[in-house]
Amino acid sequence: MTQAKVLDGGKMTLPPEVRRWLQIKDGDRISFIKDEQGVRIVNAGILALEKAQTALAGVAERVGIDDEAAVVALCREARKELYKERYADNG
Repeated sequence: MTQAKVLDGGKMTLPPEVRRWLQIKDGDRISFIKDEQGVRIVNAGILALEKAQTALAGVAERVGIDDEAAVVALCREARKELYKERYADNG
């Protein structure tokens, strides 16, 4: 078990081993999640990525993206479209 002390204004320093466990670096944000088991501290960036992965699960297969080459092709096409939109008036 690892502990941290809460200072004036609610400030707290996470011990180095906790930062390693949560993969937290300077400037990262953390989230506090209250559930039936208590309060969990999680890396907000990783949490957001996991939520996005859950929300998008199965989408690639439904639109026919089934390998890395298809992802690369989709990205190239999207970049071309963005370029056209941004620079269409510039000749």
